[in-house]
Amino acid sequence: MIGDAGDVILQYASDNVAPNYATIGVQSGVEDTSYPSNYLADERISRPAKIVGSSGAWVLSFTNRQRVDIFALGPHNLTACSIQGNDTNVWNMPTLDATVTIPSRTSDGHSVNAWKDLTSVSGYTTSGFYFWRVVATGTNPSIGEIWLGSQKRIPDRAYQWNHTIEQEFSTIEHFTEFMVPHIYGVGARQRRFRCVFRASDLGAVDLREWYRSMKGSTSPALIVPNSDENDAWWVRHGQAYTETAQITNVRDVEMLLVEHSTGVAL
Repeated sequence: MIGDAGDVILQYASDNVAPNYATIGVQSGVEDTSYPSNYLADERISRPAKIVGSSGAWVLSFTNRQRVDIFALGPHNLTACSIQGNDTNVWNMPTLDATVTIPSRTSDGHSVNAWKDLTSVSGYTTSGFYFWRVVATGTNPSIGEIWLGSQKRIPDRAYQWNHTIEQEFSTIEHFTEFMVPHIYGVGARQRRFRCVFRASDLGAVDLREWYRSMKGSTSPALIVPNSDENDAWWVRHGQAYTETAQITNVRDVEMLLVEHSTGVAL
């Protein structure tokens, strides 16, 4: 916990079981074949899956039951969403049915990556389900990626208060010979999170493995910096892992987490 704020929630890259599906497809609605269902779980957050119309649903099936503790959306254009789990591909009364609150868009027009802790939802089980269904409402519902996290991870000690959030936008800039600027926004945004975790020895092991699960900057991972806020970050590491032993059982782990750019807003 960070002061009076909520917990920090981490997700290893390997926690996301969504890319391990056996089959994936549109169960309700009409698929936009230019943005097929497999884009929903291809680890490329800027490439959305899309359904034509005002609502629809995708279903992921698995050969074994999949436990899901944390569900998160990547960039999207949804006005409503729910995540459902069941052992059969019949959805009139799924065992788990959780509404995901969709925050308003930010002033720059981008969606907020909503998330849901399923461990406190009725019907949740650590055994998981064979089928997971994402129900979406919006104008031609589009989702860049989904996260089905198999384990809720909370570090034993949170990051320190002197953390920094940075944000910038991609622009194209031209200057005349008289130094008059012509600046064009392309709609892309990126955030960065700089922090230091004051971890125990065992906590530092978990943070080290989190870094290794991403292979530095190769595979996306997830962090919810404050569980009191409905905002999940899809991140990679922006610098080498740095761990400093201070005193017995106190290790400072310095991190620069770079949000995966979603490109233009959906």
